[in-house]
Amino acid sequence: MDEEKLLSKAARGDTAAFEALIEPHMTAVYNIAYRICRNADDAADAAQDAFLKAFGNISKFKGGAKFSTWLYRIATNSALDTVKRRGRHGAYSLDAEISGEDGDILREIPSDTPLPQEEAERSEVRREINAALGKLSADDRSIIALRDINGMSYREISEILGCSEGTVKSRLSRARQRLREILSKNRELFCD
Repeated sequence: MDEEKLLSKAARGDTAAFEALIEPHMTAVYNIAYRICRNADDAADAAQDAFLKAFGNISKFKGGAKFSTWLYRIATNSALDTVKRRGRHGAYSLDAEISGEDGDILREIPSDTPLPQEEAERSEVRREINAALGKLSADDRSIIALRDINGMSYREISEILGCSEGTVKSRLSRARQRLREILSKNRELFCD
């Protein structure tokens, strides 16, 4: 069934249609929430909250943007609200698995079997990046997650965050600069 028909049915309260709409986006919504919340439990709560908000407001979706963009904006706002509400800074892992009803889902990080020395170096770099990301504000983490981790376009991000593409570019540039400044304190890890 095409997206327009599913949207129409979901707007009339059809939960099966809504589930069919969100199913392809569930992992992305969780990943967005996880990158912002930095805690699996908070990310799961934020993702659930995003889906509930989306279902409650699906009749207000007018199609001015893609459904996925609308949903990712709700997910981003839910995750930011969770961070503000909880005020936590939990552990952050780039290579942890996501547990779901259908089993564990591996993160999208390629894994070749490295030598022990290479693995140790990668592990140290990962720790440094995680620590640096943890020092950024939730807003900076969210824009880096949307662009650099999830690979969204400036246009998509501007629709999700409700600002112009120019604002997205400048905010992303400032967030990356802050990340570079934090990482520059341990330059030997990032120079080959």
